[in-house]
Amino acid sequence: MTDKQLPENEYLSARYASRPKRASRGRPNYKEITDMKSIEVAAKRQNEDDTATSAKRKKVDGAESLIDELYDENSSPNLNTSGSSIRKTPLASKGQSRKAPTPKEKTSKEKTPKAPLKTKSPKTPSIKEPKKRKTKFERINEKLEALGVMPDPYNGNCARAAIYRGSIKLTGNKSDLDQVVLSGTTDNCSHNFNATLRQLLQQPDYAGLDYEDGLQNATVFCDENCDEGRTYVTHICSGSPSFDSGKFHNHCNACKLFGKCIGDYREAHCDMCGKHWFTGMSGFPCPCQGEDSDDGYYNNGGCLVI
Repeated sequence: MTDKQLPENEYLSARYASRPKRASRGRPNYKEITDMKSIEVAAKRQNEDDTATSAKRKKVDGAESLIDELYDENSSPNLNTSGSSIRKTPLASKGQSRKAPTPKEKTSKEKTPKAPLKTKSPKTPSIKEPKKRKTKFERINEKLEALGVMPDPYNGNCARAAIYRGSIKLTGNKSDLDQVVLSGTTDNCSHNFNATLRQLLQQPDYAGLDYEDGLQNATVFCDENCDEGRTYVTHICSGSPSFDSGKFHNHCNACKLFGKCIGDYREAHCDMCGKHWFTGMSGFPCPCQGEDSDDGYYNNGGCLVI
């Protein structure tokens, strides 16, 4: 009779009864193997824990012994509160006493507050005055000063007026003073005259009666430098210069912009009306002051404008 022909209960009991036999046949019991590995791992961990614990205990024991030694060395020889004497340390036996260390004062790391910055008051904006533009009058004087010719209220203004009006050019070189303004001969001297700008800047504006004294104040000379070789140059300011004995050389420097030539030395400038009139040798008053004149130089009691 086979196993399958047995009743159900007997068949199952016979089937499961064969499992121990399989184990005895040499098949590995995986459950037991797994249990053994877990046991070995647990034992290994336990050994490592025991080793670490023993090392910690040794360190602690060493530290405690060191503390005890330090305490014995630093202990005081005085009596305690109960009256019993404390064991003397080696230092105390030698008669030396150890003072308790004084605690160091902790320096505060707090930063000292800085002084408040001084606030500057807002500056009031400074209003710069625009530079004054120099006039043509000032620029001419500066150019001549650079050449070594200083301004003079009574000399050379006729030549300066010619520079102002463009009859004479200035380049800023020193050679400008040597340019010839007028050349030729005069009625008194047959020699040649070369009137330079340097000479005309030194010439008096008013010759007066110098024509009767031999032209002692004249600055233009002939090339031969003879006794009669002296002359004035008038009307330079108008752009038509000419030689003159001085009698008709009268440059009014009271007028604006270096003045202008008014001819006869008997003419004068009126400070009240700003015009010129014939004052003569005796000093006639200007008609603008209300006095009539019989001279033909006046029209309807007004000043003669030249």
